[in-house]
Amino acid sequence: KEKIFDRLGELGCPGLLADVEVERTFTPDDYEFQLNLERGAASGWSVSALGATGEEPTASLRESTLQLRVGYRVGINAGPVLLAAALEAGPALIWQTAPAGSASTVALSAGPRVLVRWQMSRHLGVGFDASFPVALLQLDDRIQTPLIPFAGVSVAMAL
Repeated sequence: KEKIFDRLGELGCPGLLADVEVERTFTPDDYEFQLNLERGAASGWSVSALGATGEEPTASLRESTLQLRVGYRVGINAGPVLLAAALEAGPALIWQTAPAGSASTVALSAGPRVLVRWQMSRHLGVGFDASFPVALLQLDDRIQTPLIPFAGVSVAMAL
């Protein structure tokens, strides 16, 4: 503390230490409590591993995807509930199974994601996620950019 005030004195603000009336030290525990971060950070960089599957019964078609995404999330912790929106991007593996056979492709997906999550502890939460990524992939021998929305129940683990 003294070094900081000495440096401020050298920069043209002498005597500031004498004017200090109240002093308070903030620790990480203080920030955790005051910013309601005891169940994890609401905003910041995130890494997500996502999996989804769906079926079209009339066509006997099943499509599944596995995605690994990196993004930035902005959120609000309201007690144990996290409300957040993110912009994410990353690689995806998409495959379809139909009576005529199966096919798969690798894609790059990017897009927004919204979530509502109940944080059961600092490291575990359950919630509802909705994502609206656009994928860059090869389909029918052409490069295409379909929207691949999905929504579902999620389990989140902080490592």
